[in-house]
Amino acid sequence: MKRFSDRARQVLLLTGNDIRTRYAGAALGSLWSLLLPLLTIGTLWYVYDRGFRNPPVENVPYILWFTSAYLPWIFFSDLLTGGCACLLDYRFLITRLPFPVPLLPLIRALTSLFFHFLFLVLLTAVLFAGGLAGRHLLQLPLYTLLLFLLGLGLSMLLSLLRVWCRDLEALVQGALQIGFWASPVLWNPDGLAAPGIRRILGWNPLSFILEGYRDALLGRGWIWERKEAGLCYAGLVSALWLLAIFVYRKLRPCLADRLQ
Repeated sequence: MKRFSDRARQVLLLTGNDIRTRYAGAALGSLWSLLLPLLTIGTLWYVYDRGFRNPPVENVPYILWFTSAYLPWIFFSDLLTGGCACLLDYRFLITRLPFPVPLLPLIRALTSLFFHFLFLVLLTAVLFAGGLAGRHLLQLPLYTLLLFLLGLGLSMLLSLLRVWCRDLEALVQGALQIGFWASPVLWNPDGLAAPGIRRILGWNPLSFILEGYRDALLGRGWIWERKEAGLCYAGLVSALWLLAIFVYRKLRPCLADRLQ
């Protein structure tokens, strides 16, 4: 129990340090983690709402409908980009100290979760002020946990592979750009005319999460109403974690030497 408590304290201390140093040297510091996404949201609001005059989606102003899925997308993207390089960034903990490697992606993931939580509080306050939020918000922590598990599993796997393939970080950035347009962030999956394309894009596991966030934030429905998609998602995340654990056990003996 004492060892677990010490590890938990270490993780919290390193997470706090990671939050403080994310934009170390910048005048606004960690506020940039909030300002940059807000700048993107503001730009898209001006373009789509004021420029293109996008109509409401499902009786919800387009910018709020968009933001309810954009925030989990930012969270997922941050989980992958931050976790991918965590072993290289914290190599001194692996090569000099007996620190558990799997905890390093967790530290980066908790940092991302902290900023995601701040965004969710801000968006929820706006939705409550507009009378759009309700009891469906009770399932929001569950969707956040499901997304956290997916992102953490991928981060653990990518961080291990990144040590051997230094080009992996650029590949992840490219994959995220493609994934953004293949995920229902800007577009409404129910508005796709071709059923075949809608079915293919529905295989994207993020579709379940992003639509789930909209269900929770905009009061559209409950998670048990999408039981089949939820079971598929749970199976995918379980398989991902099994793969990550397998890769870790294979690479762990030579990891410290590779990081020297």
